[in-house]
Amino acid sequence: MRIDACPSDETLTAFLLGDLPEPELDALREHQERCEFCEARARLLDDRTDFVIDELRRAASLESGGSASASGPPVLPDYEVDEVPLGGGSTGVVYRARHRKLGRVVALKMIAERFEEVAKLLQIEAKAVAQLQHPNIVQIFEIGRHGNHPFLALELVEGGSLAKKIAGQPQPPRTAAEMVRTLALAIDYAHRQGIVHCDLKPSNILVTDAGVPKITDFGIAKWIESDEYWGEGAENRGTPRYMAPEQAGGSAGGIGPATDVFSLGVILYEMLAGRVPHSGPNAVETLKLVREQEPEPPSRWRPGVPRDLDLITLKCLQKDPSRRYGDARALADDLGRFLDGEPIQGRAVGSIERAWRRVKRRPAAAVASLLVGLALVALGVELFPRKPPPPPPPAVDRKPRSMDPTIVLPIVQGDGTIRLGAAAASVMGKTLVFEPAFGNLGYWKSVDDRASWLFLVEHKTTFRLLLDYANRYGDAHNRYEVRVGDVVFVGDALDTGGFATYQQFFVGETTLEAGVHRLEILGRPPLKASLFDLRAIVLIPDSVSGGGNDGSTLESAGRGVGVAPPGEPRQP
Repeated sequence: MRIDACPSDETLTAFLLGDLPEPELDALREHQERCEFCEARARLLDDRTDFVIDELRRAASLESGGSASASGPPVLPDYEVDEVPLGGGSTGVVYRARHRKLGRVVALKMIAERFEEVAKLLQIEAKAVAQLQHPNIVQIFEIGRHGNHPFLALELVEGGSLAKKIAGQPQPPRTAAEMVRTLALAIDYAHRQGIVHCDLKPSNILVTDAGVPKITDFGIAKWIESDEYWGEGAENRGTPRYMAPEQAGGSAGGIGPATDVFSLGVILYEMLAGRVPHSGPNAVETLKLVREQEPEPPSRWRPGVPRDLDLITLKCLQKDPSRRYGDARALADDLGRFLDGEPIQGRAVGSIERAWRRVKRRPAAAVASLLVGLALVALGVELFPRKPPPPPPPAVDRKPRSMDPTIVLPIVQGDGTIRLGAAAASVMGKTLVFEPAFGNLGYWKSVDDRASWLFLVEHKTTFRLLLDYANRYGDAHNRYEVRVGDVVFVGDALDTGGFATYQQFFVGETTLEAGVHRLEILGRPPLKASLFDLRAIVLIPDSVSGGGNDGSTLESAGRGVGVAPPGEPRQP
């Protein structure tokens, strides 16, 4: 099969998503390699791909044998919708709209059809992003349906995308560092809620008129609860030029926070060099380059890029996730060091360079110090006395690591719910560890293992306590204790169907006074196999109705959860 005529945008989009029959995919791949015009069109369509819309369109095609389309502005009872759309294509339309009662102006994303097969996708996105109350993340205000038309009401950002701002041109190094540092802090916040974006790229970053970046399009975010959906067709999710090697391999299992760190590195690279590190003639070749080819430093294409930014960028782009920054905050911290003129992580700085950095930061103080030093030399004062021999090294302390939790400001959602994530826990024991790739506490196999949090409560509040965990060893009948102040809850570690399926379980209710509180979790002996993989502790104010969130399973305290005073644990 050979294709000579240039395909339509709709056909090219289906090609990028892998929706076409195999012979047509191969023929279009060959045509794209010959046609520079179609390759350029494919790049533009690739950047515009919205996976929430595309998955809905894909399901619509499967159900009806054709593509979905929207005609004219929608008529919704709660919104006044502008006649002219803000943008869109063959897969959906985005309108500017105003909520009639609230007066809030939103971006209304309309999809022409809705089928139950993909309803879960929208629910996962709305549920995940609803937890991300952050100034640099676009908010979802509502997900609903009017007739057969589903819609998303999103925060409206009218300044355009970062892709439009870059426009294929290198940006000033400090501008690039400041932008990616802000994005890294926002993504670190998302990771600590257990959410990995999986499609970070300039076109998914909107910039307000005031220059504030906001991350959008969490449509293919990997939230542990959505692993089942992610498992099928994972190779079709993401944008090849911004994918990490583990994502380009088409497997959901290796995807975690380090995946987003890689994509942030690609964005930093593009802002510095005016081009991405890997770009082949087509998507297949690009994915191969991402997996196999080591990138050149940005300074290879733009000689003025500082060496420290070269090093930071290349550390993000390591093929092995364990060799990248440990988390997005570590990347933000290193970019902060660069911006402050301090040595970055992973590079030793000599005394001469350190002195020169100090001079650049405080030239007046440096000159004064130099004059004082010269005066002392003239008086015969020894400026650098010989150091005494170093003392013998202290004995190695082989005692177990002690609990040393830090005060964590609670992540307070819109309804007052407090979420204490696994990443904020202080961990003690033989086997328990924080697994950054999955955002949970895992390998909970010893009765010595325990995790604790210190957190601040602003006002006296009665909370319902939930554990957010995954477990496949329900038949082991393991039990746990949750200690909050003077109250001890005892419960069964219930089965969730596997370590990729997270559920929220009700533990009990407690009233906390204003102030700092300590919460601790440990397994009760004997422990068999593993207790569970814990993602978060959730404290819901008693004023909030319901016990969990839509789509999650909320177990009651009726299966082995009890309360005992401290020092007198409740017996089975």
